[in-house]
Amino acid sequence: LGYLRIVASDSILLRDMEEERVAAASGEAAMNTEATATGTDRALRIRPAEHHDHTEGPKIENAASAATAPPSKRRKKHKHRDFDLDRYHERHVALRIAYLGMAYHGFASQGPDDEGSTVEAVLLRALQKACLIKDRTSSAYSRCGRTDKGVSAFGQVISINLRTHLTAEAGAGEVGFIRKESALESEVQRKLTETPKPEIDYVHLTNRLLPDDIKVTAWSPVPVEFDARFSASSRSYKYFFLREDNDIERMRAAAKLFIGEHDFRNFCKMDIAGGVTNYRRKILSISIEPADPVTDPDPQFGMYCIEVCGHAFVWHQIRCMAAVLFMVGRGDEDPEIVTALLDVEKHPCKPQYGMASDLPLVLYDCKFPNLVWRHGAVSLARISSVLHTHWRQSALTGAVVKSMLRGLREAEIPSTQPGAAPDSTEQWTGELAYERRRHIPLLERATSDTLEVKLETRRLKEAAKAAALEARPVAAEDINPT
Repeated sequence: LGYLRIVASDSILLRDMEEERVAAASGEAAMNTEATATGTDRALRIRPAEHHDHTEGPKIENAASAATAPPSKRRKKHKHRDFDLDRYHERHVALRIAYLGMAYHGFASQGPDDEGSTVEAVLLRALQKACLIKDRTSSAYSRCGRTDKGVSAFGQVISINLRTHLTAEAGAGEVGFIRKESALESEVQRKLTETPKPEIDYVHLTNRLLPDDIKVTAWSPVPVEFDARFSASSRSYKYFFLREDNDIERMRAAAKLFIGEHDFRNFCKMDIAGGVTNYRRKILSISIEPADPVTDPDPQFGMYCIEVCGHAFVWHQIRCMAAVLFMVGRGDEDPEIVTALLDVEKHPCKPQYGMASDLPLVLYDCKFPNLVWRHGAVSLARISSVLHTHWRQSALTGAVVKSMLRGLREAEIPSTQPGAAPDSTEQWTGELAYERRRHIPLLERATSDTLEVKLETRRLKEAAKAAALEARPVAAEDINPT
C-alpha cells in the first residue's frame, strides 16, 4: 500500500506538470483546428461538381460529407511551455547522498562545462529535470564535503532550496519554508489551497532521474540558515584495507597518536591556491577493526577498516594518514613517527611520500545537531536492491579470484628440505611475494617547502602577474573615444 501511495502521488505530480505545460497550447490548438475546418469547408463548397478524388478511400464531394469524414491521423504539435517555478514556494532541505565514486572525477562540479564527469554535476542536473530547482546559483546550494576522484560516499550531505507543495498558509509554521511573492497569486497556489497535496517525495522523484551509482537516501527540512558545510558537527571516513602483512596492533598504537587537535600540514596536500593557511584540525576518534564481524582468519584475505571521525579535514588528509599507518604496520616506521610529523616546529617540511589509494576511501557519515532524516520504505528497498546488485557482482568476482589463490596452495614444488631426493616435492606454503621496495625512513627523505615559503612564492607570482598586466600596452580597440 505504501508503494502504491508513492507511485500514485508521483503520477499525479507528473500529470499536473504535463497539464501545466500544454494548458497554454490547448486554446491555440483549438483555434487552429476551427480555422482549418472552416477553410476546408469553404474549399469543398467551391469545388467543381465534376471533380473526382482519385485517391483511395471515400470521395468527399460536399461540405456535408466533410463533416462525417474521419479525423486526420496527423499528430497535433503543442507549443512547448517551460515549467514555471515562480508559481511555487520553496523549502530549504538537506539531502543525504550515497554514491560509488569510481567512475567520477570527484564530487565537486568542474564548472558550467561539466556535463557529468562529477557526482555534483549529475545530481544538480537531475534536480533541474525534476523541476525542483531552476539552477545552482539561485538555490542556496551548499555541500558538506568534497571527495576526490575515485572516492565514494554513503553520508554526503547537501543543503538546497527545492520547490514545495506547501502553500503560504500551510507553510507558515513549517521548518525551512520560503515564501515567494511571485507565487501568491498564481493559479497553481489556488488549486493547492483548494485541494492540498502531500509534500513532494524528493527522494523518490530525484532517484528516478539518477544513475544506479548515485542515489539520494533521505531528506530533512532544515532552517533557512542551515548550511551543509558550516553546520556539520562531525564527519566520519572509512578506509578499507587487506590485512596482508600489516601488524594491526602497531597500526592501532600509531593511530591513537592522531587523536586531538594538531597541525596536519605533514599529512595532507597544502591547498595554497585555494587560500587555505590554517591546517589545524581536531580528530575526535580513530579505530582499526575488522570490516565484518566474522572476518577471514587468513591474513591474505582478512579485511579491516580504519574509521576516522573529526570536525573537519584538509585536502588528502585521510589518505596521507593511512599511508603512514601502513608504513608502521609493515614495520618500516615506528608508531612514534606520527608524533614526530605532527610536531611542525621541529619538522616544518613535509617528507615526500605517496598517498594511499583512493578506491577504498568512503565519506561514511556527516552529523548535524537536531537533524532527523526522513526515509521512505519503498525508496530504501529500491536503493538496497541497486547496492546489492553492485555487491553481488563484486563478491562473485572476488570469490572466483580467491578460489584461484587457494588452489595455488595445493601446487607441489621441488622440495627444499636438506638431503631431499632430487625428484621429491612438497606443498607450497602459500606465502605471497609482496612487492617491497627499499624503504627510506620518512625523516631522511627529501622534503617540500615550508608553508611560509609556499605562501611567499604565491605572493610574488601574483605581484609579478599584476605588474605585467599594468605594463601591457593599451590596444587601440581598448581606448574609449568618449
